[in-house]
Amino acid sequence: MQRVITFTVFWILVPFIMLGLIAIADSIVRKTAEGPHRLSVRAGYWAGFVAFVTFVVYQKNPITVPELSTKVDINLSALSFVAAAAVGYVLLVAIKRMIPTRMGGFLVLFLVFAGSSSLFSYLFVQEINDIILSSTLGLAFGVLVHTIISPQSVYDLFPKDVYDLIPGDIIPHHHEDEAGRAEPRHVASPEEYGPPEGGAKPA
Repeated sequence: MQRVITFTVFWILVPFIMLGLIAIADSIVRKTAEGPHRLSVRAGYWAGFVAFVTFVVYQKNPITVPELSTKVDINLSALSFVAAAAVGYVLLVAIKRMIPTRMGGFLVLFLVFAGSSSLFSYLFVQEINDIILSSTLGLAFGVLVHTIISPQSVYDLFPKDVYDLIPGDIIPHHHEDEAGRAEPRHVASPEEYGPPEGGAKPA
């Protein structure tokens, strides 16, 4: 039983968490409103992969074929775990606040590069797996703790409907009726709003 748990954690759970960083970046790109902001985050997405390729090309440590064994001798680093947990806790807040700004592209770049480079190093380099493993588990722990306290943060990133992330708000394109059919979002006209307070009805 212990070998099964060890194999699951080291070779399934940890790589899945690393891929999750790339999945978050992809979700941000798909849900950002059309326009300059979406172009910025999309550029950051591909720049992250370019940075990853550069990282692999200039990799000086020997690249080895991973051996998916249940006998893994890795010691967790408490410092790396705590630091990554703190980063994971504030990550969702940082995403929501930075995406509407020009910093959103750099955030997406970081997520893609961090996920891809850590996964590559974890599987094929294995020189700093102690730090990578501790940081990955700590990051996941911080995100989960934040989700327990504020689950709305996760819903804002992975909503059921298609969303546009725009400065100051998250507006769905459509909603579903009782039968589960998508209905277009109604936008009120100036006539429906009525005349402004203290003013005449617009012509």
